[in-house]
Amino acid sequence: MDSLRSPLTPDVRQVPLRVMRILAALVALLIATACRPGTERPLSAQSREAPTASPEPSVPHPRLDLFADLINATSFEIYSLDPWPSLENDRLRFRGVRVIASSCVPPALALPIVSGLWQAHESNDGLEAACFYPRYGLHADTPSGPVDLLIATDCLQVRVFEPHTRPDTFLITADPEGALHALLGVLALPTPPPLAPPA
Repeated sequence: MDSLRSPLTPDVRQVPLRVMRILAALVALLIATACRPGTERPLSAQSREAPTASPEPSVPHPRLDLFADLINATSFEIYSLDPWPSLENDRLRFRGVRVIASSCVPPALALPIVSGLWQAHESNDGLEAACFYPRYGLHADTPSGPVDLLIATDCLQVRVFEPHTRPDTFLITADPEGALHALLGVLALPTPPPLAPPA
């Protein structure tokens, strides 16, 4: 039967492996382009600030101009965060939360996260958890300036930090958790600890 197959016909058994190799090469190329030497963004003093003790209440709709800015951002950085309080002072912090790992992200990989956050907000019917334990962070350099997001999928909230404004909070569903977790995997970053108190 194999003798009847044209030499130009790909072996069906090899297609998934070839596709995976091509996808892996494309992801590596995108990351290399976004993370050229010298483009890594050190944490600014503003990003090291602790979260505001009394955040603004959740707003019914996040500003459309915020998402328009995020869609047009020129660079992104994602953070894997450990939300549990600690006395360790030698760890990097993003908006007051301990950083486990971070990486710059090409817009092609970050924009689905932004879109997912908007869809998760639209799907939330007002359910809000009485907690805020952010396990993911996202920094974006937008046309209007830097934007930092603390994302607490377990607590169904996102806190937004922008220059010269008070932090805003908007509600989401837990749906973005899977995409955020997968993105950390693609970038070979450790994932945040589960939302359970340390032993």
